[in-house]
Amino acid sequence: MTKNWTEKSKEEIDLFKKKISGENAHHWKGNNAAYSTIHIYLVKHNGRATHCENPDCQGKSRRFEWALKPGHQYTHNIEDYLQLCKSCHVLMDMSSETPKKISEALKDRTFSQTHRDKLSVAARDPKRKAKTIN
Repeated sequence: MTKNWTEKSKEEIDLFKKKISGENAHHWKGNNAAYSTIHIYLVKHNGRATHCENPDCQGKSRRFEWALKPGHQYTHNIEDYLQLCKSCHVLMDMSSETPKKISEALKDRTFSQTHRDKLSVAARDPKRKAKTIN
């Protein structure tokens, strides 16, 4: 069953929604928000990433993402992010510490020998070396 809202009612509802969203919402966590919540906020307030800002980009990818700039913290500030294609984003996130972090995260999990072999080969792949993006 749908209701036939009057224009005035629709305007009041929109006004109410604006008053309780963002920093006015009772559940607002600011920069302590979860990773996914911050990314949702970025897209909602700045739109989807539309291009790659890496000058060395090969231009092969059609998928673009908001990527945290190296040395910055996750915040709601758009100045802390770059627009990157998926491949440049992955290359930027791969650092010398990444294999160590992955290993630590996976240490209590059990994998088949085949899966361990694949992980080992992937970790030694020279194409996965970290690149810095200016």
